[in-house]
Amino acid sequence: GEGTQHHMRVSTLLRSGRIEVVLLTHLHGDHCYGIFGLLHTAAMEGRKEPVLLVGPQGLREMVETVFRVSGGWFPEESFKIDFLEIPNTGTEDGEDLVGPNGSGPQKTGFDPERCRRSKPVQLG
Repeated sequence: GEGTQHHMRVSTLLRSGRIEVVLLTHLHGDHCYGIFGLLHTAAMEGRKEPVLLVGPQGLREMVETVFRVSGGWFPEESFKIDFLEIPNTGTEDGEDLVGPNGSGPQKTGFDPERCRRSKPVQLG
């Protein structure tokens, strides 16, 4: 979210090199645009271990598109980024998990009630 890197800089416990997984609830800019700076900071600090990004469908496309048009991402020079996209359908009947009562200001994120009825997604 907003201000993540600032909070990490002033924290005595959290460092970008210690992050293993980043979980995104939805792809609204104020919740996910900071991921690009965070990843680049970790690379500049010498990180070599992979990072897992978990979020809704479209996460990989968003990240790869931004890196491609902004100069790219070179995992061989820094670290690998793994992705786990949570499908938008998850209930027995294939109900869309993004609904009219979804999260976020435009109500376009995952619907909490529909998510409660869905099967868990294994993170590995």
